[in-house]
Amino acid sequence: MPVFMSPLAFWGILALAAVAAVYLFRRQSRNIRVSSLMFWSHVKVPAEGGRKITRLQIPLVLVVELLILALLVLAAATPRAVTGDQLVPVALVLDDSFSMSAGTSQTARDRALAWLEQNVLNRGFVRLTLVRAGVEPEVIGRTDLKGAEAANLIGSWRCRSPFSDLNAALRNVSEICSADTRVIVITDRMTQQALAGNISWLAFGKPLANVGITTANRYALGDVDRCFFEFVNFATAPQRLNAEIINASSGALLERIDAEIGARAHRRVRISVKDTSAEIRAIIKNDAVEYDNQAWLLPVRPEPVKVETASLSAQLRPLIERTINSSGLASVVDSGGQLAFFESNPSDHGPAGRWKFIVHNATQPVTIRGSVAVDKNHPLLTGLPKVLAAWAFDRDFNMPGQPLLSVAGIPLLVSVDDPHSERNIFLNLAVNRSNLHATPVWPVLFWNLLSWRQQANPGPAQFNSRCGIDVVANLPVGIDRLKVTSPAGRAFEVPSWRRSARFAALEPGIYMLAAGDYVWRVAVNLNSADESDLSDLQSNIPVFDLSAGDASNYFSDVRWWFIIPALLLLILHQWLLRQGRPGHVY
Repeated sequence: MPVFMSPLAFWGILALAAVAAVYLFRRQSRNIRVSSLMFWSHVKVPAEGGRKITRLQIPLVLVVELLILALLVLAAATPRAVTGDQLVPVALVLDDSFSMSAGTSQTARDRALAWLEQNVLNRGFVRLTLVRAGVEPEVIGRTDLKGAEAANLIGSWRCRSPFSDLNAALRNVSEICSADTRVIVITDRMTQQALAGNISWLAFGKPLANVGITTANRYALGDVDRCFFEFVNFATAPQRLNAEIINASSGALLERIDAEIGARAHRRVRISVKDTSAEIRAIIKNDAVEYDNQAWLLPVRPEPVKVETASLSAQLRPLIERTINSSGLASVVDSGGQLAFFESNPSDHGPAGRWKFIVHNATQPVTIRGSVAVDKNHPLLTGLPKVLAAWAFDRDFNMPGQPLLSVAGIPLLVSVDDPHSERNIFLNLAVNRSNLHATPVWPVLFWNLLSWRQQANPGPAQFNSRCGIDVVANLPVGIDRLKVTSPAGRAFEVPSWRRSARFAALEPGIYMLAAGDYVWRVAVNLNSADESDLSDLQSNIPVFDLSAGDASNYFSDVRWWFIIPALLLLILHQWLLRQGRPGHVY
């Protein structure tokens, strides 16, 4: 299908009307006196003239003349068309954020698809690159799609991302496409940044009133769990909030909210949950935008660490067990522990995955006064107070590994990686001549140790997360893949690295994780003020022609398509005139 670069030439079509008028509106002939009609015997009687129009009789010459004029007008309009395999490159950057799917009758995505169907996808002279702009840009299909192929693949653009990084998508387009590619950004908000000449920014949004859940948090506090929810009215007028907070495990109603929230105001709710194993759920029941109307909070208390202390002496064992029991993070067991304490380095490695904490009790300890060097970036020493203790140790102690505490170049606390027991931690300490256990350093050190070991247990690092943040899970020994089922029911596998697997959670809801005999649940909430605030959505659809500008370089001049047929018809016209006899009209 050719594209006409000089559409003003179509005014020449009026010439066709002028030629037709010569045949349709002929004046009435005059009476002429002659002596005889013997030479005019074959003359056909013409139609009567005047203001009365008789039944149309179209001569062949008239049809040929009209066709010649029409072809010349088309040739004068400078027709251009894509010939061969040369197509105009166009990249579509599709905003994949949730706000594009907001709306009751018609969403911004619906309006964008209708516009694309009419103005881009049905153009036969373009080759398309579809880039879905979500948390990370993603190319849909190939980079040289025909319009029909792109129309089939664009259905995978579902607008389910917690945010859209359009700038990253534009950088991706600049890397994979040529410099002369026409880029069209499809979104629901305008931009204030300066754009390159080949970029067109189209917004299909319409402002909407919305009330959403922007914060959902749960943490352990003694024997109960505290849950916190924040409801925000993003509309410019007061809105009624009808919401419920329920115990999803038992179905019990914990709190009902029926109140009016002012414009751009919020409502915060805090509740205490005695059932620390219950799933808590908040629901907004009277809002049309569904994706931010729910929030889930799963139990946050991980499995306690199993600790073995049977190898300790009668002096050291009560000190460590008392500290462990008071932490609330671990329980003392006789066997099968995930963390074992020793006073000398055991000869056997023990079961795979077990950590060892070894107290090196010197036989001839010494005390050196000086500042203790602390590696505060290590998880074992997070929040450690200043070391002010009588610390007796072995000056000849030397262990290859990462020194975490040291004084005068002598290591006091060392972390050593072991392929069999995961980690060995050595403490250079003579307990009977030190008072470290009576200082604040002692409980903080053991809290960090148990918390660090608990984070290494099989299972997710966090049971409640936000959309767009990676979910990290530790796998049991011998398992190298994590099986994940999304809230929509889509199942996929995630490979692990050093017994840790991670994936991006982009869909709100409950994810099911499975590794071997272990099964876990992780709640992912949207909690995005940017996607819930729909009051600033805008619409701006400028008119432009994909064949204009530099794109015309991809078109060939095809005026000969019309000039050559016009010349052939002109020859036919002359032949008809020469073949006709005087007095005959063809």
